[in-house]
Amino acid sequence: SFKSDQLEAVMDKRKLLIEVGGEKAIVKLLWTEAPQICQTLWDSLPLESTAHHAKLCNHEYMAQLRLEAPAENFKEVRIGDLGWWERMQTLNLWYDDRGPNGPLGPTCRFGVVESNLEGLAKVARQVWETSGQRIRLSKAREA
Repeated sequence: SFKSDQLEAVMDKRKLLIEVGGEKAIVKLLWTEAPQICQTLWDSLPLESTAHHAKLCNHEYMAQLRLEAPAENFKEVRIGDLGWWERMQTLNLWYDDRGPNGPLGPTCRFGVVESNLEGLAKVARQVWETSGQRIRLSKAREA
């Protein structure tokens, strides 16, 4: 049987691929800190939705997902964080400085963008102008 540190090493390799507006990014899922959100998302992949930009919380965009994931790991978010708002079934991504308005308190933090945050930020600015970019979430393949 696996020891807990071996199990964590295996889980740590399971990463998320985000594709939106012609950009691709890899997200490290926080399996130890938010295991229920990560597992619920993982078991539901691939998923597609529409990305919209936050209007009150500055540099954040979001996509509604039909998931029943619980609230866990409430943290103040940083640039590159993925959060989950369980009441609205919404994935949130912070792509730049949070600014004076956001987020509106601690968020269920469950992932961190590891690659191409710049590309996601570029698309987010486009989403601000024209809401409705398609976003796809899937299991990242190991290189």
